[in-house]
Amino acid sequence: MSGTFPSTPKAAKATIKSTQPTRVSTAHSFRRVTRSVGIQRWQVSLSWQGKTRAQLAAIIAFCLAQRGQYGSFLLSIPAAVIAPLGKLGGSPVVNGGGIVGNSVSTRGWTPSITGVLKAGDFISFYGHGKVYMVTADASSDGSGNATLTIEPPLLVSPADGAAVQTSPSFTVALASDDVQPQFESGDVVSLNLDFVETW
Repeated sequence: MSGTFPSTPKAAKATIKSTQPTRVSTAHSFRRVTRSVGIQRWQVSLSWQGKTRAQLAAIIAFCLAQRGQYGSFLLSIPAAVIAPLGKLGGSPVVNGGGIVGNSVSTRGWTPSITGVLKAGDFISFYGHGKVYMVTADASSDGSGNATLTIEPPLLVSPADGAAVQTSPSFTVALASDDVQPQFESGDVVSLNLDFVETW
């Protein structure tokens, strides 16, 4: 891990893509047969247009310091893209150890809140580099407990008491060995970068 991607200037455009490889075959009867590989990762694309060389210099230098796809680092997605839709509240943590699969028991939410997290919210767990998406609205009960349904299934079991991070940074690497800023007339620079989640 080699630091945190520069936060300024903000990207003009952000795209987040989920990839979940599936093996698909078609029998002679045209019956479709599918098998899930059981893995998933996020891919992020950011673009900047109409900036000056001075504005983008720190970003370009940071990318070169990664030595292409070699380095990994933390990437914060613009808040408008990743901000939680749920009402949040409290200080949520994982409730119990040894949790596996797509359902995570949590505690520490503000009690009796409908929609503490909403389907489509991104989360991660402290000490655990993977980012997950909530796939069903979650509400807290009278004791502040809530069960979160997520995708993909947990890669590893988070520790009991691990904080639920509701605006997570992504651990990523550059998706290509190439960094190619476009220099236009009048000191105008554009830059497009692609990242892949890594852990």
